[in-house]
Amino acid sequence: MRKILIYLANLTHMNEGRPSTEVLPLNIGYLATYLKANLNNQCEIKLFNDPYELESETERVVPDIFASSNYIWNFRLNYLYISHYKTRYPGIVTVMGGVNFPGHEREQEIFLRKYHDIDFYIYGEGELSLCALVGKLINSDLDIQMLKENQIEGVLYIRDERLVNNGRSRRFRNLDDIPSPYLQGLFDKFLRKGYVPMIQTTRGCPFSCTFCYCGSDYYNKVESFAVNRISDEIDYICQRTKASTLTIADSNFGMMSKDYETCLKLKDNKEE
Repeated sequence: MRKILIYLANLTHMNEGRPSTEVLPLNIGYLATYLKANLNNQCEIKLFNDPYELESETERVVPDIFASSNYIWNFRLNYLYISHYKTRYPGIVTVMGGVNFPGHEREQEIFLRKYHDIDFYIYGEGELSLCALVGKLINSDLDIQMLKENQIEGVLYIRDERLVNNGRSRRFRNLDDIPSPYLQGLFDKFLRKGYVPMIQTTRGCPFSCTFCYCGSDYYNKVESFAVNRISDEIDYICQRTKASTLTIADSNFGMMSKDYETCLKLKDNKEE
């Protein structure tokens, strides 16, 4: 049985060859490593943040599954490519996930009807639900309609002109079940090109700020990556990056006691 080909995209606008978002795509890196850890013998995965690289690679090889992120700053760009490839290659499976999505069911249905070239939408943390979705797609020979007859936790879609809402995906309680995309070498090409590295040491937030998507009950329990893993990632990045800055994607970095250890590690590496 051949491996299915998956393109994961977190596209950024380009202006005269310069990306509008200079950080590398940590989100799809996590998705890729979790897929590889669980379905490595069944799929091949490629990561994209440059739309021109995506165009070039798709002209060479059309993927079986095209999945993209959805943030307020890149939704239209990502959906443009989803719609284009769905029109040009109707058999391709299109998936989108991300926080720029309504929280109310009626608005979710309106969204998926309006942006009808999205076959499946992943609602909540993406790793578990995307892995389950890809596994079921493999077992159904990529038959979209057959798969829509099943329930997939955290995956929403339109079936028979109605929204099928399978709720939000489960959150990880042990973040180290997601292998590091840095330590697996998935981000080497981005580091070589000078993209700003980004790390995440925790997920979740105990606060309930109304202006932030992490203020919902879904995110109110904070989970952490292991301190030694974070330390190894910092070492790996410092040995390879061309960038002069580092981004930390935590909602509240500096609040946890373990953050002090991370700061000491960063200080030591900077001095070295």
